[in-house]
Amino acid sequence: MPTIHTPSSLLTDTTYGVVPSVRDPQIALASHVARALADGTGLAAEGDTGVGKTLAYAGQAVEMLLNTDDAHVVIIATATKALQAQLIEHELPRLAAGVVARMKRDGASDEDVSRALKKIR
Repeated sequence: MPTIHTPSSLLTDTTYGVVPSVRDPQIALASHVARALADGTGLAAEGDTGVGKTLAYAGQAVEMLLNTDDAHVVIIATATKALQAQLIEHELPRLAAGVVARMKRDGASDEDVSRALKKIR
């Protein structure tokens, strides 16, 4: 599996429409998540309200899934049903749309895009 130690471009490039602006605390958290995923270690992290924690960890999980041919499963447990709903109804669709925008910009075929979206559903 490729090692990804940097924050996802879905979070650092606003042209994909996932984030309206780059936020330093979100990028710092995404860096820690990327390292933990690449190293196979755990991570306990916290951040203030509005930092973008959900996109930071979900974006890195999506990036990991897209950059491997292995069958990986990511399980995200939330503390509340409200956060679960936010993740399912808002954040994951934003990330998926960002993946499509990035792949299309890079010249990916519809088949490649479809395959990538199946990995992250």
